Amino acid sequence: MRLFNSSSIQIHSILQVLLTIAASIFTLRIGVGLAAWRAANQLEKPTYTVLKRLPLTGHARGEVEIRKYDPYLIAETIVEESSFRKAGSLGFGRCAGFIFGKNKPIGGRSEPEKMSMTAPVRTQGDAGEKMAMTSPVRSEGNSKGKTKISFVIGSKYNLQTVPRPIDKSVKVKRVDGHYLAAMGLYPSKMALTKIF
Repeated sequence: MRLFNSSSIQIHSILQVLLTIAASIFTLRIGVGLAAWRAANQLEKPTYTVLKRLPLTGHARGEVEIRKYDPYLIAETIVEESSFRKAGSLGFGRCAGFIFGKNKPIGGRSEPEKMSMTAPVRTQGDAGEKMAMTSPVRSEGNSKGKTKISFVIGSKYNLQTVPRPIDKSVKVKRVDGHYLAAMGLYPSKMALTKIF
């Protein structure tokens, strides 16, 4: 008497293959996620000093850091678009273009300069709209459909040495030193508040 027929063996084989594929995809997703997280954490970020750590109370866990940020430069553009997502995409493209070589070199250099990626990408738009962010992105804004997108510029530059944007809608600006309260790995609009 046969306990298994050929069709049950085929189904069993197919299930094994599907399970192997699913496990491989899951493992790949975790690996890519960890690699992206490591890469993001190695990007240059504005320098700050932690002045104080405060424990969260109630149901929240963790702590809030009171940070004093040193001044830094940003490349900023304003996008007139009512969709926060579209505005973010357009603004990100403009600022990324500047960082990756759409710029006029200064100081005798003849070739456009490709600058290193930094964090955070800063977004200021409609204050009522929530969105997922990375490494961190700050958001606040107005209801007129104008969104500011900015990239932090590496600390090796100052206003005299930073290349000039070719795109006239991208401006280089200095952000003065300031204080922020931040909680979690990636401060967001809810967790990132200007306190002074």
